[in-house]
Amino acid sequence: MTTDEIRILKTGKCPSLSGKSELTYQIRFTPDSDIEVRIHANSSAGYFSNEWVSLKRVLAKMAKAPVGEITFFSLEGIYKGKSANNPGFLLAVLKKEGLVQDSSTKRRCYESVDPSKFFEKVKALLEAPPPPVKKTRAKRVTKEAVST
Repeated sequence: MTTDEIRILKTGKCPSLSGKSELTYQIRFTPDSDIEVRIHANSSAGYFSNEWVSLKRVLAKMAKAPVGEITFFSLEGIYKGKSANNPGFLLAVLKKEGLVQDSSTKRRCYESVDPSKFFEKVKALLEAPPPPVKKTRAKRVTKEAVST
């Protein structure tokens, strides 16, 4: 499934792993058939980088971690930005999207989940028509506005 333009498939919300803030994230599909994720907003003051990261790259990094031992250290190097919060925020998004779950063997760790359900959701979003673009009305210029 390909498209000629980048398409934001989903904007979602989830709690951070600490539960101290609510994160807004986005998932998009690129022309080269890549799925990318980014943190879009944080309800708290925690800094983050809003750069897009390839889900393929994230899954490859997680596959290198020992089973049941995925932590934010497992995702180091994914982001070019300087924020130390991003790997933890990304794990919160992955948890919300069903790509990781709490580890059954180690506290404060996560384990990968079969991504097939996630990819089914992405496929359905791609097959759905894109949402309509909101049109904005141009402001009317009056003679009074021009003369002032």
